[in-house]
Formats: sequence, C-alpha cells, structure tokens
Amino acid sequence: MIFGWLRRRRRRKLLAEPFPSDWEALLEKQVFYPRLCASDRAALRVIVRVLVAEKLWTACGGLSMTDAIRVSIAAHAARLIFKRPHDFYDGTDEILVYPGKFYDPSEREERGGFVSEEGETLVGQAHASGPVILSWDETRRSLARSRDGSNVVLHEFAHRLDMADGWADGVPVSAGADAWHALMERERKRLARGVGKVLDPYGADDPAEFFAVATEAFFEAGGGLKRERPELYDALMKFYGQDTAGG
Repeated sequence: MIFGWLRRRRRRKLLAEPFPSDWEALLEKQVFYPRLCASDRAALRVIVRVLVAEKLWTACGGLSMTDAIRVSIAAHAARLIFKRPHDFYDGTDEILVYPGKFYDPSEREERGGFVSEEGETLVGQAHASGPVILSWDETRRSLARSRDGSNVVLHEFAHRLDMADGWADGVPVSAGADAWHALMERERKRLARGVGKVLDPYGADDPAEFFAVATEAFFEAGGGLKRERPELYDALMKFYGQDTAGG
C-alpha cells in the first residue's frame, strides 16, 4: 500500500509539470497523433509521460538511447490503451531496444516435425513477466509505413495486453471470453485458408499471434479491416474503444 501511495504521489508531481515541447514536436511527427481530438491527445500524453518516466529504457547492441526513441515507442504503446482501462503496462518494467534485429537462442523453429537447435533472429519480442524487446530499425520502418497494417510496437504491446492474465492465448478480455475466442478462431482459420489481404498471414500461426496481427491491422489499416472482416473490426473497436476506420 505504501508503494502504491508513493507511486501515485510521484505520478501526480510528474503530470503537474508542463509536457516537454520537444516531446510534443516528436508526437506531431507520428501520423496518427495530429488526427486525435484535444482530449485524446491529452490522455495519450499522460501515458507517454508515465511510460518514459517509470520504465527502464535500455539501449543494446551499441545503440544510444534518446528521447526520440523513448517517446516514439511510448506513443505507439499508448495508442492501444488510452481509451480503455489500463495499468500503464504493469509487469513490463523494462524496454530493451536494439539498433537492428537481435538474436534469441531460446527461440527455436519447428519445420517438418524437426526442432532446430539454433535460435532465431527477431525484430520484436514480449514476455509475460519481463521486458519488451524491439528493433529500432524495424520500429522506424513501422512508423514510416503508417498505413500498411504492420507495426512492431503495436504487435509486441498487444502481446503484453494478451499476457496480462498470465496466458498468451489471444484472449485479453475476461467478459465474453468464450464469444471472443470463437470469433478469433473463425477469423484465424479464414486467414489460414488464405482468405483476405489485410491481415499478415503470420497471424494464422496461433491465437496469440492472430490477436497481435489483428491489432496491427486495426490501427494501421482500419478501413480495410472493417471492409474485409467487419465482425473482427467491431470486436477490436469495442475492446480498444476506438473507431480507427473513421466512422
């Protein structure tokens, strides 16, 4: 209880300070931010301030950590939660950023029934009780291609929302979990059959990846997702509290 009180006190003090003007300039460079109304911008800025201040931001592989990196990543992580109840991604204490792809020896691929003993080179990774890891090169590419349905930051932080209950199962909600799971499984099987063009085929791998891929498409290609998969779009719109297709 004492820790919670101290954290709330620190946050009040932090949020009472003016939002840094150079951070505002960084947000204005994000394609989605200028389209938000004033109240939504304010809500997003609160989350950005807290994420930058409270998470441990670690540069790896020779990268130099900057405000541009912190604010850009925090802004896109905030996109997922600024319109819904949230805990500032409690449980994710650290965000690791590599300059490019990074190697994880624990990630092994299965092909033809055989499991490779070699690790995998990744551009992003999220842990249920651990850090979110991102490639800055891939992050910058994601931010530059704002309408292609792909965004590594959204993908990995969607995993964190999914994992909030301790399970990476593609069901980040408690109310209506059965109906949610049934819908996601129908849509995932359609993707596995090659139906549609908006969703990355990678989402057919498993329920957790489907939710992360669907989240990317919802925020980065909302109009296309709504036309192609209206039921899926409506479910994500209710979950995130946003109409990314523009009404």
